[in-house]
Formats: sequence, structure tokens, C-alpha cells
Amino acid sequence: MGRPRIPYEVARVALLELGSGATIGEAAQVAGVSRRSVDLFVSKYGRMILHEPKQRPDALTFQDREEIRVGIERCESNPQIAQRIGKHRATVWREITNNGGRGGYRAVGANNRAKECARRQRDTWVEKRRWLFDIVVDHMKTDTWSPEQIASRLRKDHPDDASWWVSHETIYQAIYVQARGELRKELVAALRSGRTRRKQQGRKARSDRKIRDMVMIAERPPEVDDRAVPGHWEGDLIIGKGSKSQVGTIVERTTRYGRLIKLDTKQAEHVAEHLGLEMERLPVELAKTLTWTKAPNLQTM
Repeated sequence: MGRPRIPYEVARVALLELGSGATIGEAAQVAGVSRRSVDLFVSKYGRMILHEPKQRPDALTFQDREEIRVGIERCESNPQIAQRIGKHRATVWREITNNGGRGGYRAVGANNRAKECARRQRDTWVEKRRWLFDIVVDHMKTDTWSPEQIASRLRKDHPDDASWWVSHETIYQAIYVQARGELRKELVAALRSGRTRRKQQGRKARSDRKIRDMVMIAERPPEVDDRAVPGHWEGDLIIGKGSKSQVGTIVERTTRYGRLIKLDTKQAEHVAEHLGLEMERLPVELAKTLTWTKAPNLQTM
């Protein structure tokens, strides 16, 4: 009989450690395997890069861009290329137009440009259309209109000009997340609800389970969901085969930077203590909140 196959759960621990910048020896020690096993994990599964941005399901892949290049060489029309790769013809047209046209399109260059654009921090609508934000502020402070009234009125007064359109939820986000200092206080005071934080919108999940001293996700600052401000983390607990080993992970929501936490047990008190120690090692401005994504895995005494 050959060696027993090492489960992926153990391989994932080593790969996460490598993705955080550890050496092969350090990753092997954390996962409880040999250096040779870690080499085999990398060969089989590839390296994990924790800071890679998550790609939209409808985004073009490098393979799609290669097919676009081939289609251009075959003198196919944009609709023909789009049908072959399963995308909208407007997507193909924009891709070719923004990357040198049919005479200068290169798949590698277009793919690198798309990655760079994805990493670049985008301006908010307040920064792009400051004039519109000033109008919104004036309506709130002078006319005492609600964000719902403002959004409705702007669309009604300018039905053919989308630059004037802004949803009421976007206005709320600008008040609670992007506004600062005295202006934020004035806008919050002008709201009829008088809340200092935005109440989470949408359908609430019902649950009869309660955790002592638990803070609900809905009570987190709105900037956590916006992912615009770094310093908000998500934690998880990875259990090894037969529940004989465990490791904690924390990932920063904006940069996707991750860290691993070595744990001796999966008891709630032990996990919470080591989580706290790990968060204390971070700079104050990068340790604002931590959301535990799988609380039921924490086993109490």
C-alpha cells in the first residue's frame, strides 16, 4: 500500500501560509506535514495569492481575450466573436476599442491593463460629481428633504440626463460613510430617523440561535460593507482531518491581505484569546473590526 493521501483541508493550511509570505519550511510546520508535501501541494493546486481581487462572473478572462485576438485575425465581426465566447457584443466592442483597436489589440496587454484597472481605487460619486453632492446637501439642510425625496425629485426634473440621477441608498452611504466632521453631524441631524449609523437594508435572515455577548453584523459600521476603508477583517476557523488540528485565518476586506493564527484547541476562549493577540500586533488604523464568519465552529466547554 502507498502513502495515505493528504486531504485538501491540510494542503489549504499550508497554501494559505505560503500566500501570506511564509517559507516552505514554515508552511510545513504550521500544517504538520513535510517540506516535500508542501512542494507537492504547490505543484498540484498552485500557489494562493490572498490579495488577488475577486473577478466578476461576467468579466473577460485571459482565454476570452485570446479568442478575441484569434477572431480579429480571422476577420470575424464583433457579434461573431461575442457569440463564440458567450459575451455581449458591446463587451467585445469596448474591449477592442479600449485596447488599441483591431490593428493594435494584444491579449496579454489587454489582460494586464484590466488587472491594473481592477487594483486602482475608484473615485466615489461624491468626488466625481461634487456639484451634485452640494445640491443634495442644500436640499437636506435648507429644504429638509429626505434622501428618498431628493432622489425622486432629481430624476423627475432631469429624466434625460443620468448625471443628475442618484439613488436614495447612495445618498445615505455618502452621509454615513463619505461625509466627515461637522458636515456629517449636520447631515445626520437633518435625517428624520436621527440614527448615527445606517440601518442595514434588505431581508433579514431569521435565526433562533443566540450567542452570548454577540454583536450583530447589521450593527457594523457601513464602511465595512463599502470596502472603501481598510482595517476591517473577516475571521474563519479551519479544522483538520478528524478534528485533530485547527488554524485560524483573518483576511482584510479591502486589500484581501490574510494572516494565519496557530491554535492548540478550537475552544471559544482559546480562539478568542489568540485572535485578540493577533489583532493587537496590527497597527491601530488597520485593526478596526473583526467579523467571525463561522461562529458555530467555535466549541465551548
